[in-house]
Amino acid sequence: DNIPFEFYCNLPPAWHHYVLNLFNQIFQDEKLPHRWSEIDMKILFKKGNKLDHLNYRGISLLNSILKIFTTIICNRLSRWAEEKLIIPEEQSGFRSNRSCQDNLFVLSSVIATQLIKKKPLFGIFIDLKRAFDSVPHFLLWEKLLQLGVSSKIVKLIKNLYDNAVFRVSVNQEVSNNVKIAEGVLQGEPLSPLLFNLFLSDIVHFFKSKRVSSFKIGDARIFLLCYADDIIVLADSITDVNEKLSILQEYCSMNLLQVNCSKTKIINFTNNNRRKKLKAVKFNNEIIDLDNNVTYLGVPFSYNGKFFQASKFFIAKGKTAASVVKNILIKTRADSCDSRRTLLNSIINSTLLYAGEIWASRYTDSVETVQLQFMKNIYLWPRNTPNSFVRLECGIEPLKISIFKRMVSLLIKILEHEPTRFTYNCLQCLISLDNSGCNKPELNWISILKSMFIAIGSENIFLSLDPGTLRLHFNSLVEKYKNKFLCEDIEYVLNSKYNILYRHISALGMQENYLYHRTNIKKIRLLSQIRVANLKRAGILFNNEKFIFDSGERCGLCGGWDSLTHCLVECPIFDGVRKDLISAYMQSSLNQTEIFCNLFTLKTTSQIETLFKFVVKILKYRKLLTFP
Repeated sequence: DNIPFEFYCNLPPAWHHYVLNLFNQIFQDEKLPHRWSEIDMKILFKKGNKLDHLNYRGISLLNSILKIFTTIICNRLSRWAEEKLIIPEEQSGFRSNRSCQDNLFVLSSVIATQLIKKKPLFGIFIDLKRAFDSVPHFLLWEKLLQLGVSSKIVKLIKNLYDNAVFRVSVNQEVSNNVKIAEGVLQGEPLSPLLFNLFLSDIVHFFKSKRVSSFKIGDARIFLLCYADDIIVLADSITDVNEKLSILQEYCSMNLLQVNCSKTKIINFTNNNRRKKLKAVKFNNEIIDLDNNVTYLGVPFSYNGKFFQASKFFIAKGKTAASVVKNILIKTRADSCDSRRTLLNSIINSTLLYAGEIWASRYTDSVETVQLQFMKNIYLWPRNTPNSFVRLECGIEPLKISIFKRMVSLLIKILEHEPTRFTYNCLQCLISLDNSGCNKPELNWISILKSMFIAIGSENIFLSLDPGTLRLHFNSLVEKYKNKFLCEDIEYVLNSKYNILYRHISALGMQENYLYHRTNIKKIRLLSQIRVANLKRAGILFNNEKFIFDSGERCGLCGGWDSLTHCLVECPIFDGVRKDLISAYMQSSLNQTEIFCNLFTLKTTSQIETLFKFVVKILKYRKLLTFP
């Protein structure tokens, strides 16, 4: 209808009543206007062969007023389904107060629990072929009525689907209307809930076959769903085959298909030398037994550790950082705030996705992404110490962000109902942590506990009270920040890499010169000198590298050819110093004090003056030492 939602949001009160009366009339008559069932579809090419229709994604555009109406129905139906426990605990997709995080935590906890106890575990990661697009309508109406959904609501939804047609728009040409014969409507607010209700009987179906399950706390877990992403857990290869047979029966009854080429099985074990298992088949198709699988965006490995996940997310983070760097170059962004904002965005959206689950053991590796980003932005050498980079840029170690995420997740789970899988998994991990057979490197709660111990807050952790943790959250984060800030400062104070940096750094306070709105070339050049290795400094300017080696003799005056010698001591450049930086060279100061006075950058004018000075020194040095 090409009417934006803002139009409806800003209608006068009288029109609100008109729309309300219209909705009530539709609800009473159990019929929707035919035009509401018409869908425009735009086709977007993904990748691959352009002649293959499978390489295109359809984007459905529905009438805004239909979405408003079905959102009201969806909200009512969702509340009813939650109150009546219609959707099983195993399903986390498209439910309020649930997310991918819940299933990721449950799966990782079950894996850790079984490996710590040295018990067998197999995971079958099911890929349903076109799950949302292949739901049979007649079965959907039948299931909704069996679940107890009001016949009036079922008739309304059926009326929408009976009249549903779509037309494809390509290059300003429009196809004829095509009838939608199966599947839930894409882009329509009710569709995710309808799919959940359609699939809600899968748990009962498996239980009716008396399948084995894993006792985690007070819960029994054998299956996890996030919408159409299904995991079936088994305790042996025989159990795998039995559960696949049950799944095959369920899919046959509900006209669903399993994509065997994308379905994977993992044998989770501590043993690197695993037994060769017999091939597993589903509908006479072989299903691969793999060592790694990606579930809800996170790679899981057979040994329960997240080393592969860390490599995956670090690679994604570095790719995103490279894209951001190119954006900064093209837009000539000269704001430190914009650089920091973009860095934080790539960290949160790519690098630390679900980091509270997997990142705790790989913080040092993860940290390289933001450090490398900053080094690339300012042209600092790769061997610039991490502590120097963090203090100069005023950035926190990613350990702090991971700690915050983990504590937030702990608080969230402690507030869950005792029937939730997440709560029972947490209690099981706590029990293992207190036992004599724990493996801390696999136990999420043991790793988090060690973080609390590191800042002397074990008593707060041991309370395991969400109120107490929430009350002390900010102070815990501050303690964690101070711990790593102190470590960075101590490193700088004892470092022989650059013994002058401790005198020119704010040591954790913001380095204001980075925030001055001036050409990034100037900031880069001066910052390179600030964090340079004084024994052998390499300064990059205008694609040329200038080397200053304190172990070599100056080719101009015969003194030791260090960076500080060239800038504040070499007599050849006395005239340049007198012309440009005499204000910073009081006679009472020694050479070290002059250097520190110069590079404790405070004002934009100082940055401009010092940049001109350094550029002249580099040009004259190149000219005078040219072979």
